[in-house]
Amino acid sequence: MNSYSTEIKDSIRSYLDSQEWKYAFDEQYGCFYLNISLSGRTCRTKMVISVSDSHYQVSAALVHPVPDETLDDMRKVLNRINNDLLFGHFEVTEENEVRYRATVFLWQEQLDSDTVRKSLLAPICAVSHYADLIADVRQGRMSAEAAVNVLQTDKARRMN
Repeated sequence: MNSYSTEIKDSIRSYLDSQEWKYAFDEQYGCFYLNISLSGRTCRTKMVISVSDSHYQVSAALVHPVPDETLDDMRKVLNRINNDLLFGHFEVTEENEVRYRATVFLWQEQLDSDTVRKSLLAPICAVSHYADLIADVRQGRMSAEAAVNVLQTDKARRMN
């Protein structure tokens, strides 16, 4: 059994309930489990919120694993994406799933619903924004170099 803050758990649960999100909570491990449907080619995403004593971690994993033949390209692309992220990061899990993960530390602050909302929307927005590009690289339709060029063009367009 993991030790976790009931205050953090209750704040997250309260937010999820207020928004009518469907979830399961594992009392033993202090984890919320949600399935998120996104538009685009990547339709399903598994979200896990792991509660600890002083923080919680939000992760969103794309359900389709990366084949070994495109794994190197995927890592290069995720590294480039991570360079531009302000909160959280993308990684490849041991199961070759692409996952976005972020940690919210709470030292003495009270956890409010706005913080919970932002911390849950960040992975959804990040995964949604990059899902089609990740799918193209995962399926071998786009090389790492081509994907990095798309990312650089997108960044330049947003900067103007």
